[in-house]
Amino acid sequence: MDDELLSRLNERAPGEVLYEHATCWTEAPGVAADVCGLLGQTILAPWEPLGGEPDERTAEELAADIRSADPTPDPGDGETPADPDEALVAFARAVAPRWLTGPRDRCRSAGPVRSSRFA
Repeated sequence: MDDELLSRLNERAPGEVLYEHATCWTEAPGVAADVCGLLGQTILAPWEPLGGEPDERTAEELAADIRSADPTPDPGDGETPADPDEALVAFARAVAPRWLTGPRDRCRSAGPVRSSRFA
């Protein structure tokens, strides 16, 4: 991304929300989005191959499988902290007064994996 575009994204217009569909945690973006829908290292569409054969199902078949998935929350393995909706609500309440006024500076973070380091 060119520097001019990054500087324009870094400036915040009143009420503007910068939404990023997917953020790669191993390569920090030049500007931190206000909202990110997915944090990942490698993101592929279900039909793209990843070290194997691509999924040959049609988009309709994939969509049907997704729609028929069990929506019951995963209880976890008992070894990781719980991630209840109440925790997200508490976080949202805590950051709400500053959420759309804070800086969009590049977020240099090692991400969710402790062994990850930025050079």
